[in-house]
Amino acid sequence: ALAQSFARAHVRTLLIDANLRRPTLDGVFLKERPATGLADHLSGEGTRDASACQRTGIPGVYVFSAGVTTRHPSEVLNEQAFAMLLQDATRWFHKIVIDTPPVGQVTDALPLARHVDSVCLVVRAASTPRAEVRRAANKLNMAGAKPAGFILNAAPKEALSGGFVGDFAAGFTPAPSFRALPAPGPS
Repeated sequence: ALAQSFARAHVRTLLIDANLRRPTLDGVFLKERPATGLADHLSGEGTRDASACQRTGIPGVYVFSAGVTTRHPSEVLNEQAFAMLLQDATRWFHKIVIDTPPVGQVTDALPLARHVDSVCLVVRAASTPRAEVRRAANKLNMAGAKPAGFILNAAPKEALSGGFVGDFAAGFTPAPSFRALPAPGPS
């Protein structure tokens, strides 16, 4: 949804699937899975140009597939190669959104997080415990990431205008660099 929001604002956006354990973006945005992707690129076997980025059905949104799945992503997630990939991608795209596994469950995202401008935690309404959000924010801070806020997923529409979001945020004590982002305007 974040990449789609950028695209609606005419911002050319790359969505990178960095969930090498259980990639999902191919199934959501592409008709077929590309032969190579992020894992191949980081291991030096993938293409080094924009052709690795697949056009989606949403104008302005492109996907960089996860590529080969692995049970041990830490063996593939080369920080230096990832930083170079991001640097190259900024030549072609205005915004880059990176989808990673949940920070609270695995540490795959932590080494990558320090190479981005900001991090948003995705929190599922009425499901993700506040303590888990706090732990994830603390892990990101300790890893040198720049947390910007959280994105509330699956919130009932009526909750957005009333107390649920306020109740959730009231129980959340942010890390020093953590700040709330303004709610999006009408689409």
